[in-house]
Amino acid sequence: MRRCLEDFNDLEGCRELVSYKLIKEIVLLQRLRHPNIIKLRGHCLWSFQAGGVTAAFEQGSPLQMIQLSRAPGRNDFGCVWVWNFSIPCSPEGVCKGLNEKRNLYNAYRYFFMYLLPHQAPPTLRPLIDQIMNLTGELKSDVSKTREAFEEILHLYKSGLYLQSLSPSSVKDYTALQGVRASGGGVYRCWPSYSQQACVMSVHSTREAAFICSSHPHCSCFTLGAQVTWTGRRLVSFRTGFSDLLPDVDSIVYVKKPKA
Repeated sequence: MRRCLEDFNDLEGCRELVSYKLIKEIVLLQRLRHPNIIKLRGHCLWSFQAGGVTAAFEQGSPLQMIQLSRAPGRNDFGCVWVWNFSIPCSPEGVCKGLNEKRNLYNAYRYFFMYLLPHQAPPTLRPLIDQIMNLTGELKSDVSKTREAFEEILHLYKSGLYLQSLSPSSVKDYTALQGVRASGGGVYRCWPSYSQQACVMSVHSTREAAFICSSHPHCSCFTLGAQVTWTGRRLVSFRTGFSDLLPDVDSIVYVKKPKA
């Protein structure tokens, strides 16, 4: 009610809106009966136009997303996941590998699903999708998953995934040694190491030039000395700049005008 009045300053209209929402919740709780949902103890409607709607609910606590994510069988696509796989069991009834399957699937739904598909270079995504499918369907074990990740990490650190890129992409840029771009010309991209700018990691200048050419807003990029834990260099992509500041560890690449 307070927020409605702050936004619209209409007492009668806000009172009517709140009454509608409360009546909707009353009707919903009359049909939803579950031990984990608060119960409607009673309600009263004596003057709808005057906002005379009262409801009494069982005391409860708000549902937090962290609680929901820990619920067994949770799936973001709306279906309850069923444990459907085969593992050998001993005559004593001990099923070896059950915890491994659980841990692998938890890693898939809490980490792989949210991190891997969104930040991998395009040429590595088919391998990422293969890992996602195998772990999500529990068709792989921890050792094979680790080997697959080590292969991707090797391709990522060595730059072998860039073999299909044209070596002439850097020729489209003019290099300015010993300076870095500053002032204006900042835009956002995804994924980025900065929330306020487009900062990405690259293996080489050729990859940075390829990324800049694929961004419609990019006209220059600065290659600095800062690196990630895998040894990749951080690059700042920009639409332009107003100043060039001295920096012996940086190089600014400016896109050449088209002939």
